Parts: sequence; structure tokens; C-alpha cells
Amino acid sequence: MTGQLRAEPLIVLDSSFLIGFYNGYDAHHPTASSLMHNFLHGHWGEGLLLEYVYLEVMNVLLVRTDLSKAVHTSRMLLESEELKFIPCSDYFEDKASGLRAGRNSASLIARLQP
Repeated sequence: MTGQLRAEPLIVLDSSFLIGFYNGYDAHHPTASSLMHNFLHGHWGEGLLLEYVYLEVMNVLLVRTDLSKAVHTSRMLLESEELKFIPCSDYFEDKASGLRAGRNSASLIARLQP
């Protein structure tokens, strides 16, 4: 695909947007909810979720909400048909399975260290 531009729209999701959407108490929740509606209705095309963004969202939700909210959000993001997860390390999937299984940790990033 050298020399060609991508014809379909694409958006890389940011942690502040996802945190605002998934944390109902966040000051930006109403705006993030409106933007999520637009995203889910295809206004910006396929969404990319970088591993680093995912990690930041999970850590913030663990601190600002609770484990059940973080687990639910993790499943929603990683199983979403609208998102393509982009791993940035070789060991993410094995280590992240603990959060999806509901095991608690003070820091997801600490859990993901080799």
C-alpha cells in the first residue's frame, strides 16, 4: 500500500474520551456520551484502541470507580466490534487476562510488568 492513502475514515481513541464516557461521575461524561453516540453510529469510521490508552483507562477507572466498573469496561473495550485493539507489547494478552477475570490489583500497569 505504498503511496496510497486510506480511503475509509479512522479514529484513534483517547483515554480522556473513554474515561469521560465510562465514568458517569466525570465532569466530561455528557460530552463524551454524545461523542460516543456519534462514534458508534459510524461518523468517524473504525476506532483504534492502543494498548497504552487501554492501560491508562483501566488504571484511572480502578482508582476513580471500582474493580467491577473497570472489569466491565475492559470487557466492553476488548470485545467491541467497533474497535480494533492495537497491542504495543508482546506480553499484554497473557497479563491482561487477570483483569478480565476480575482479579484485583492496585495498578494494572504493575501487573503487566514482565
